[in-house]
Amino acid sequence: MKQQLSSVPGPIGVFDSGYGGLTILSKIREVLPEYDYLYLGDNARAPYGSRSFEVVYEFTLQAVCKLFEMGCQLVIIGCNTASAKALRSIQQNNLPHIDPRRRVLGVIRPTVEAIDGLTHSRHVGVLGTPGTIKSESYPLEIHKLFPDIQVTGHACALWAALVEAGEGNSEGAGYFIRKDIDALLAHDEQIDTIILGCTHYPILLPKIKQYVPQGINILSQGQLVADSLKDYLQRHQEMDSLCTKGGTCCYFTTEAEEKFAESAATFLSEKVNVQHIELGNNLISEYTMDTKRENSRTEEVFRGTSWEAELVKGLLESNGIACMTRMGSAGAYSLTIGNDYTVWVFEEDKPQALEIINNRTEIDEKDVE
Repeated sequence: MKQQLSSVPGPIGVFDSGYGGLTILSKIREVLPEYDYLYLGDNARAPYGSRSFEVVYEFTLQAVCKLFEMGCQLVIIGCNTASAKALRSIQQNNLPHIDPRRRVLGVIRPTVEAIDGLTHSRHVGVLGTPGTIKSESYPLEIHKLFPDIQVTGHACALWAALVEAGEGNSEGAGYFIRKDIDALLAHDEQIDTIILGCTHYPILLPKIKQYVPQGINILSQGQLVADSLKDYLQRHQEMDSLCTKGGTCCYFTTEAEEKFAESAATFLSEKVNVQHIELGNNLISEYTMDTKRENSRTEEVFRGTSWEAELVKGLLESNGIACMTRMGSAGAYSLTIGNDYTVWVFEEDKPQALEIINNRTEIDEKDVE
């Protein structure tokens, strides 16, 4: 039975895979100090930047569900990778089944909305984690609003890790920062605005400014997200009434409490009291399995290496399989079985899946990454 969530007002939840979301929380609290907040950092499993779409989605949904259980009616995903890889799926596929009244917002849209008034050349660069850049979320969102803007992305593989390790001011950090900025500008010399597409990157801003040529705008997200949230709450009084206002802030981490408190000092100007928390599948299975689609097709999700061979074999024998489509970004395959089921098979399960359906039907396999 699905767990019933409380409908009483609660704090605003802010989630990040690590510490970067603290830069978002800090600005939000400056703009909206009267509200209560819960910050949840999945530091034990950070960074998210190089993880697959499926893993980021699963981890993010676990965190969102945990914050809902803790009383949050509104959750801000203060992580670009999670916003890029998980936000839309959670909004469209999970919230209607969890609680249609609750809301989950990200950091990409507020950032994108700000660039129109900054770029004159209409050439914009994005610096982000490999996951954010690979998702192409920034080009997609920018082109929805401003189709004339040219967007160039560059993955900064080590920047977030340098910040997490407390090495943001080291000589080594300067080397990688300069190298990545030069690589971005080498792709498009007309760039006049650079988006810092990771919430860790404001910590590196002094060094970033050293290597970005004068005349190029550097867009950091904290203030933009804070102003956007203030506007959102003013326009949605029904949600504002569900957010408590006591001026408190509590911190939770999946990592050791002492380590979080020490590292958080890099991002905040105050000491924090933090509690350890565990994330798991307590609610996620209720919300991701057996989800009814509008066309009445049921989606069955099998994760990891536990391939349910006998079940699928039975379905194949009775229904046949229509197609097999490779979802490249997620390392997964979508098998459409008859008119009733879509089964998601992950990369490590492909050999068994192919063995089961061998000589049974023609496979249409195409990469849609």
